[in-house]
Amino acid sequence: MKHIIYKGNSLERIKELEDNSIHLTITSPPYFNAKDYHKEDVNIGNNINYLDYLDKIETLLKDIYIKTVEGGYICWNTSPVIDNGKRYGIPFDTHQLFIKLGFEFLEDIVRVPDNRTEKGLVAFASICSSCK
Repeated sequence: MKHIIYKGNSLERIKELEDNSIHLTITSPPYFNAKDYHKEDVNIGNNINYLDYLDKIETLLKDIYIKTVEGGYICWNTSPVIDNGKRYGIPFDTHQLFIKLGFEFLEDIVRVPDNRTEKGLVAFASICSSCK
């Protein structure tokens, strides 16, 4: 089995892969507004608003589903973010997209940083499997 790591704009790079060819995806997609990402129009980190962000995430997840073998896995690392005083529950909103697209939820991992030694927010990872 050949293992390949792809770097680049996921919305574009995913199209290079054959259908039913991915066994495992591990990703930490852009967290909506958490930092300045590249300014290409078609970039998950470049959004008009939160709904635009979720639309791009859904587009990516549709492609990942098509490219993933039956029973393949995706580990999706995200965290809630705050924008202009409003908190957005990215892990919860993306979970609904996974289910809608046919993924089966298998497990969640919640990581709470030790504030004495490290900075950061609570991180969530969802582990899902494709069900075709």
